[in-house]
Amino acid sequence: MPFANTVHRLFVVALLTLGSGTAAASPYTVIDLGTLGRPGSQANAINGSGVIVGGATINNGQSHAFVYQGASMSDLGIRGSLSTAQAINNTGQIAGYYYSSSYQAFLDTGGKIKDLGTLGGNYA
Repeated sequence: MPFANTVHRLFVVALLTLGSGTAAASPYTVIDLGTLGRPGSQANAINGSGVIVGGATINNGQSHAFVYQGASMSDLGIRGSLSTAQAINNTGQIAGYYYSSSYQAFLDTGGKIKDLGTLGGNYA
């Protein structure tokens, strides 16, 4: 009986060892997006083409909305002292907000910025 238990235990150990091989390679790649001059950037969204949007700190310490495409980060040039891009769809439209005496929403369509305003208060 002890021999049978030993064989059974060895069999279980062998199965666990064979089944635990190396983990499959991750289908994701980590990319350093860089910054807009100062340390600090945050990705908020990515579309089906791999275009990424978010916010990054510029040299004067303000946060600006950015788009990352083709291995480079670009400031969207949204007015105000603070801006961030929150979403991007598969056609490339970017939505976000900026601050200029109140928080306002914006929509960027091919580089043309549309101010969406607020919902009647101080926040977009």
